[in-house]
Amino acid sequence: MCRQSEGRGRDPGCRTGQPLSFQPDPTNVKIIAWNINHRTLEMAIPDQMVEALVSLTPDVIVRTEYVHGPSRGSFLATLAKHGFGHWCVSDPWPQENQVLIAARTDLERGSIRAPEIDRSVPSNVLHVHLPQDGVEILGLRVPDHSKDAKTKRACWDWILETAA
Repeated sequence: MCRQSEGRGRDPGCRTGQPLSFQPDPTNVKIIAWNINHRTLEMAIPDQMVEALVSLTPDVIVRTEYVHGPSRGSFLATLAKHGFGHWCVSDPWPQENQVLIAARTDLERGSIRAPEIDRSVPSNVLHVHLPQDGVEILGLRVPDHSKDAKTKRACWDWILETAA
């Protein structure tokens, strides 16, 4: 899901808006990631979490165990207020987490899609491209398959193959 600025969505899970006086530096892109432990529930995201994220001065924020839904308007508006008006969310799947990637510059959904190794894998993977920076980002969370070594191994094999 990616959205272009207000009402002109090219993909319903990405949003791109004008960054606040930000000049991209393609030689130095700072990425931070935070697993927010929502465990497939659309739980409140406090404004203090956004404040903590932006205090680290990232160019890109990757949120795993994120669950997109109607209550996210305030969170996304607060991100935009801090210059992160561009965002994408992985495709939803019932009772599964998602990945959110927010950036200060335009971003586009990439072509990498996770295989259906398990029903929980595809919604926990999001590939984006930052065209201004020439950067590819694969945000992901490997679901807990601690009791299923074969599935866990298949996930890691796919990640290693994709990264190669």
